[in-house]
Amino acid sequence: LSCGKPVIAYADPHLWLRHHGSVPPVAQARSEQQIYERMIQLEDPMLRRDLGELGRKWIKDTCELTVVAKKQLEIYQEVFSPIGT
Repeated sequence: LSCGKPVIAYADPHLWLRHHGSVPPVAQARSEQQIYERMIQLEDPMLRRDLGELGRKWIKDTCELTVVAKKQLEIYQEVFSPIGT
């Protein structure tokens, strides 16, 4: 994703939403048949470009160092804050 290339994978929405607040823009596939279908779909150069750009943007928006550091700080503040505050 970070390289701006389309990715075929399975991203479990429940896990991604819980930890990142959004699901990465991947060509969802869980079986050999779905992988094949996504590969056929990705023969379209516009779809490849668009999915790659979306993936790159998603990484920048959710996994950039400053974003991750801010989330980590929020977790520390929540865990170490006095009870009742």
